[in-house]
Amino acid sequence: MDASEGILWSLLMLPQYEQSETIFMYDGFGSEPDTRMWARYFLQKGKKLAYPRTRKRGYMDFYRIESESDLVPGHYGIQEPDAHCMPVTPQAGDLILTPGLVFDAKGHRLGYGAGFYDRYKERFPDAAYIGAAYNICRTAVLIPAEPWDMTLDGLVTEAGIWQFKNNETEREQS
Repeated sequence: MDASEGILWSLLMLPQYEQSETIFMYDGFGSEPDTRMWARYFLQKGKKLAYPRTRKRGYMDFYRIESESDLVPGHYGIQEPDAHCMPVTPQAGDLILTPGLVFDAKGHRLGYGAGFYDRYKERFPDAAYIGAAYNICRTAVLIPAEPWDMTLDGLVTEAGIWQFKNNETEREQS
């Protein structure tokens, strides 16, 4: 089993996975996990999927897809929903898988610096924002965070699940 598949198995053990009607995905870019296998699995299990499409000034919106064929190359070659896909907003309990380069033990993340997910969480704070990354992306060093930087609800790697409550880490599995 490769690490991306290991992350999928951790995702399936999340309480938020079971509760979520729609999973808000991202297309793995650069050193991020291969999320396409996750999407195929989620669709087979009857979950609804949504992917982001970026807008100007650091904003993004999510659009529902029915299959991988609804995705087209966008900025930097990252797959995003085609123009015919319908917009969708997260409901309380929906799962928003959140990418990042580095994640600390207090739920902070370092992304690519555009602030798309920070702004999205300001608009839709009631969903479950879970980082999904390789275990090597975890750091013991705290990431400096500004007031506008989002804090994740949890992190999933191939090595397990970490939930963040009140800026404290709770390990759920090994």
